[in-house]
Amino acid sequence: MNAFPRHAGEGRALEILMLAKISRSTSFAVAPVLLGLLGALALTQGCGTDPGPGASGSSSSGTNAGGAGGGGTGGSGGAGGLGGAGGTGGMDAGPPWDPTVGWTNFEESADTQKIYVSSSDGNDDNDGLSPEKAVKTIAKGKQLLRDGFPDWLLLKRGDVWNEGLGTWMLSGRSTTEPMLVSTYGDAVARPLLETGAKRGLSADAAATLQHLAFVGIHFHANTRDPASSDFVGPAGDEGVVWLAQGGDLLFEDLMIQSYTGNMSIQGIQGKINNVRLRRSVIVDAYELEAPDPNETLDDSEGFYATNVDVLVLEGNVFDHNGWNADVPGANATIHNHNVYVQSSCSKVTIRGNITTRAASHGLQARAGGVVDKNLVIDNPIGFSYGLTNGPATPVPGGVTGTVTGNVVHDAGDITEAEPRGIGVQLGNIKSAVVEDNILAHDKSAGGNHIAFELTRKYDPMQVPDESIKDLTLRNNIVYDWRGGIRFSTTALTNVKIEANDFQSPLRGEELVRFFNQDFNAGVTFGQNRWYSSAPEKSWFEFGPQATGISFTEWVSKSKETESTNTAVSYPDPERKLGTYHASLGKEATIEAYIAEARKQSRYNYRYEYTAEGPITYIRAGFGKD
Repeated sequence: MNAFPRHAGEGRALEILMLAKISRSTSFAVAPVLLGLLGALALTQGCGTDPGPGASGSSSSGTNAGGAGGGGTGGSGGAGGLGGAGGTGGMDAGPPWDPTVGWTNFEESADTQKIYVSSSDGNDDNDGLSPEKAVKTIAKGKQLLRDGFPDWLLLKRGDVWNEGLGTWMLSGRSTTEPMLVSTYGDAVARPLLETGAKRGLSADAAATLQHLAFVGIHFHANTRDPASSDFVGPAGDEGVVWLAQGGDLLFEDLMIQSYTGNMSIQGIQGKINNVRLRRSVIVDAYELEAPDPNETLDDSEGFYATNVDVLVLEGNVFDHNGWNADVPGANATIHNHNVYVQSSCSKVTIRGNITTRAASHGLQARAGGVVDKNLVIDNPIGFSYGLTNGPATPVPGGVTGTVTGNVVHDAGDITEAEPRGIGVQLGNIKSAVVEDNILAHDKSAGGNHIAFELTRKYDPMQVPDESIKDLTLRNNIVYDWRGGIRFSTTALTNVKIEANDFQSPLRGEELVRFFNQDFNAGVTFGQNRWYSSAPEKSWFEFGPQATGISFTEWVSKSKETESTNTAVSYPDPERKLGTYHASLGKEATIEAYIAEARKQSRYNYRYEYTAEGPITYIRAGFGKD
């Protein structure tokens, strides 16, 4: 069961937080951060050194945390501190890929107390102050931490516990001196917390907690996991549930697996400030579907956030959340998603993630913000941006931000009775740019498939003045998607569709659909390249009867200039995740690729299984750098 209804505390205006760019040719500096109203500023200094899995102490070293930043010969940039996100920088003259960079680094303070915990060779009669004197249980280790201090709780890598971190009630000292829960030891495997039907970590709404980092832990609801020898059934709870006031929270290099909802950050009593989820693996959440379709307590997400100010999701793997075909009744529904960021959040950045095989949406970015360079594969709906449905309230006045460099592939159906095949949904826009994305190869068996849908809240229509304003779609490629762009709302002002490719050469259907309306003067077109193998009279459709017109009639009606109606030749547009894996000498299936991506961790971190690897490969198939 979820701790609270999924739609508590809605709606504030959005600002954009600019993060540092993840790049295989980027170095990472460490620096303090000054959060400003519109983002973060990073001052580059020296890098901490990684002690490696065999070193005693935390799995990280150095001082500060944040997104990957540029540096080297190209100019300044760097990683943000624990208080926020880094800035972008230039190209690095160093090696093209170094799996040790980009991780959060920590340094102990003069009065840091390290508590070591080992299930294999610890003893709760020990003082826990050295690996040789480790305590045995996590509960005992927590008792030795001091509230308000930069203490470290270190779990031995490769060990297994039948307990979680429990209800958390402690804070660190400051942004630069957080309390840390992390790891030590020689093993590559994360410490494994087999929590069964119980939570892995929680924080109550009445508490105020801040300056905390949880790094390198595996939370597993083993009794709910049908692939586990411990499987009992679907009874269980959420994995990480954070309701406490405060903020400055870092979650990095975690694996959270098979809970009813894997991770939930909800500002029940007010905004939670500055939450970062980085380079973690969030998979296999599921819940039994309730008989009542309006029931929300059976919702199941990989990650859910509401009422968070400054939220960063960076470099994570979200896979197969919201359903489990091996558990009777754990059905995919329209309410279950890999990532669900509610409209009450603000300053959101979602960058460099892999999100695959969700029950419904790969990502709901209801609060807008930055959605950049994500790999979104095999989800019934790739992602939504700004759009809010259900009882939640859309952001008043609309969202702002950018949607850039994402690859959306192979959108299918939730179930046979719930066909989708939608690439990107856009709604409730105040001002946004959607640029340089690739949407290709829907696989829906139904008739609802469309690459871009511009729409609004309908269930119920709570915001009469909701609209899409000052939206620019440019330099995107839509290829082999049955349906190019659909306008499902008439509330359109200064919407520009410029220099895109809408190419449907294999299974041709309409390229533009003004749903239940004639041409809308709030939309302008220019320099687009149109082509469909369908009869040309059906490329551009209008009104309730989907009346089609020819390209010549379209140019006359839309006043579009410098457009073409011929097929574009791309180097290799059929590239997919499976063919990318084959190019690595591996099995040519999405399942095989994702099985490897799920193994990502600090000590098993491979470029091929970050979002950038396959995105670069697929973009090259369309002639893009």
